[in-house]
Amino acid sequence: MKIAPLYHALARESWCEPRVVHTGQHYDRAMSDVFFEELGLPEPDVNLGVGSGSHGQQTAALLVALVGSMAVMLVTISLAHGLGPKSIAAILGTSISLLLVGGLATLFTGLTNLTGFSSEEATLIAASGADVSISGLLVAGILIGALGVLDDVTISQSSTVMALRASNPDQEFAALYRRAIDVGRDHVSATVNTLVLAYVGSSLPILLIFGSGELGLIDASNLEVVAKEIVATLVGSIGLIAAVPITTALAAWMAGTLAHDELREAAEGGHHH
Repeated sequence: MKIAPLYHALARESWCEPRVVHTGQHYDRAMSDVFFEELGLPEPDVNLGVGSGSHGQQTAALLVALVGSMAVMLVTISLAHGLGPKSIAAILGTSISLLLVGGLATLFTGLTNLTGFSSEEATLIAASGADVSISGLLVAGILIGALGVLDDVTISQSSTVMALRASNPDQEFAALYRRAIDVGRDHVSATVNTLVLAYVGSSLPILLIFGSGELGLIDASNLEVVAKEIVATLVGSIGLIAAVPITTALAAWMAGTLAHDELREAAEGGHHH
């Protein structure tokens, strides 16, 4: 859109014959071709084909990332904590939170026009001709990054609920939920801080380069190499915050269905830091 006035001005000059180079990053006609038509621009002379993949490719990449993340989560939680009520509540809470993270990651990468081509590895994959959605890989990376802290939060919250219920089996659902949420609020704050520091640490050399130059905060944030870390942090943080009430409610409901002996057994296998 910004290039249209410049193109038309150059086209009126006799000494200049402008050429249009298109990145080709949008698969949707409504997000690409329609602008060329409405702004009176000719078809691109060069199309770089730096695409984010078709809608089907992006959906497939998201599904593969979700299924893979859930498989890893099932294996790690079941091996570390067994398959008791506490683990089942954590698995369900993590699964729901992962679905939320996947949807938000897809939404925000689209809204911010992230292509995934901010690294040399992505460029090499595209240059090799591999039939891979680079933007799908970006979403998959956000999912896996969030999973690393989601399973810790959900298993801790589930363990907290079981321990609180075992200490007072007469607690009603609402009271148990409120007490567990008080614990979870402190835990999720610390975990979000861990997530932020992890992403900042991974991009520290880039931030130092920006800090040593004249590039402002807003301009630096608009660069994809920085924007993708911001999106990953925000999406992961939202997933973590949502995981606490979801897992707490599931664990509190399951705890209410357990006999006293089963509840004590679930609580004794708790997760400690």
